[in-house]
Amino acid sequence: PVDKGIIDTSDLISPGAEDYVGAFFYGGGVGWDGARFPEGKHPVDFAGLWDVEAFPGRRGLSVNIGETLEIALLADGVKPQELYPLDVERGFAALDRIKPHVRKWIESTPQTVTLLSSDEIDFAYAYIGRIKTAQDSGSTVAMSYKQTLNSLEFFAVPKNSPNREAGMRYIAFCLRPDRQAAFGEAIFYTPNARKAFDLVSPEAKAFMPDMDSSDNAIADASWWADKYTELQKRYTEWLLI
Repeated sequence: PVDKGIIDTSDLISPGAEDYVGAFFYGGGVGWDGARFPEGKHPVDFAGLWDVEAFPGRRGLSVNIGETLEIALLADGVKPQELYPLDVERGFAALDRIKPHVRKWIESTPQTVTLLSSDEIDFAYAYIGRIKTAQDSGSTVAMSYKQTLNSLEFFAVPKNSPNREAGMRYIAFCLRPDRQAAFGEAIFYTPNARKAFDLVSPEAKAFMPDMDSSDNAIADASWWADKYTELQKRYTEWLLI
């Protein structure tokens, strides 16, 4: 269990659970190639990603059910604050609608930027870190921050560890606002500690979702804990139909 005598979770946006603690957020949203799609010609949220009449084009979605089911539900109108427990049947119904418009089922994260920049797909669910890295290398890929799905990395200490206290103190160190801010500056992951945002530069903050926005959602890893294997199997079979 997380030692609350060492680790202060009171300032965290998403504290985790009894035996793990939220570390940093990595976010995803709608991506496209800015050289091919100027303002107004691309979707900016998940509903737009599903709207093939307003934004015709080839879609790219992941072969992993995690996050894909969430964005399908958000596209279908579920409010981010009411996302969990996930309505599985509604999510698959939304996936049924977009399936004919998916050109590529993406198997690895780096493929997303490659497919967008090589004109193999038009719109996709993309991760902020990947888009930012590509932009730094001169790519014209872009993404919207209007609506994002944000997933957490976690810290945990192995049960019966002989270094339990040292592990807890390391976690406490990593959750310090100054360390959270430094990590965010380095790779554009979003801090979980609220006080860290005051320490992040405007340049880095421009690549971080507004975690107070009602449009943005936080993935619930605990919901997936005993459901992922079953739903991934169903999703994989669905992809083959």
